[in-house]
Amino acid sequence: MGFDAGFDKVGDDPFKPGYSSSISLGISDNQGELIDFHSIKIWECERSILGLPISKNILGSKIKGALLDETLEEVKQELKEYIEEVLQDVN
Repeated sequence: MGFDAGFDKVGDDPFKPGYSSSISLGISDNQGELIDFHSIKIWECERSILGLPISKNILGSKIKGALLDETLEEVKQELKEYIEEVLQDVN
């Protein structure tokens, strides 16, 4: 089995709509075929109006950022549980 982890980032400015960052973990079999994929969003910035995301700047819309609300230990635990679950399913 193979594990591949990465940090993904979309956009340049974390305070402009459309920016997002996440960590991801992919698990593949011996032939390199992807078995499972898990992603944890760290930060996301979007424009919204009445709680609904929009792409255009409409009067009354707001720009909001959302930061991961888990501690580093909680993220580590989540990834550990994910890996254990995938390994159990494979065996």
